[in-house]
Amino acid sequence: MGKPGKIKVFSFDFGGTLAYETTDDHIIFQKVLKELGYSFNQSEIKEAMKHARAWWEHEKDKRIWDENALKDFHKRMLSYLKLPNPEKLAMQTSRFYPQNSTSKHTATSNKLFKG
Repeated sequence: MGKPGKIKVFSFDFGGTLAYETTDDHIIFQKVLKELGYSFNQSEIKEAMKHARAWWEHEKDKRIWDENALKDFHKRMLSYLKLPNPEKLAMQTSRFYPQNSTSKHTATSNKLFKG
């Protein structure tokens, strides 16, 4: 056990705890793909997300969710959608995705930050 007062890592569980997205993931992803010139209906995006989430269920015990995990998640989705060069495209979508999502603070975060 480490000495008291020595913090090595500090992490917030942001998604769903401190804030939540106000738009469904598949709608955001559909918008991002459209901005990049690709058109898919919502059911195709939902299926691709289902596929990527199944992959993440097997991965999540081995790694943390970070920007690399997001990129890999997107790569799985893009491969499922049979888009060319999914790795390069995943770099783009993982940058644009957060810019297109909107979130609201939860009651937990309001209490935490307002005292």
